[in-house]
Amino acid sequence: MSLAKGLGGGFPIGACLATRNAAFGMTPGAHGSTFGGNPLAGAVANAVLDIVMDDPLLAEIRHKGALLRELLQDVAGRYPDFIVEVRGRGLMLGIKTTLPSQEIVEALRARAKVLTIAAGDNVTRVLPPLIVTDEEIRLFAERCNEVFPSLSKRAAEET
Repeated sequence: MSLAKGLGGGFPIGACLATRNAAFGMTPGAHGSTFGGNPLAGAVANAVLDIVMDDPLLAEIRHKGALLRELLQDVAGRYPDFIVEVRGRGLMLGIKTTLPSQEIVEALRARAKVLTIAAGDNVTRVLPPLIVTDEEIRLFAERCNEVFPSLSKRAAEET
């Protein structure tokens, strides 16, 4: 597994994690990284892990992820012919729809001023920052409910 951005909290670092079996072919000098482990990057990553692994912070993130999923499941229940499923874990969720994800991304951006990204042909990625508030999560769900009726209608017309 490769890691980068989140590991350094914005400071450039890269890492590759592997099982002993997977790493068997990685001999010294055979694998490199532009932002691999130098002492400063290692210290930054260690500080980031200390913060991110803090139990109260993790509990708050779990709460926010559960709230986001609950609200998106509610949204999905309103448009069963348009939203196939809500998938993912925590604050890394995807909305699988019957329309191409790029159409969903564009509609949310243009009509609701919400930024999402396509994660495949028909999955729209929902990936808020860890500092997202409950109020912002609720606002996101409200904006989806403003945009999705017209998309649901369009999806029904195509079937």
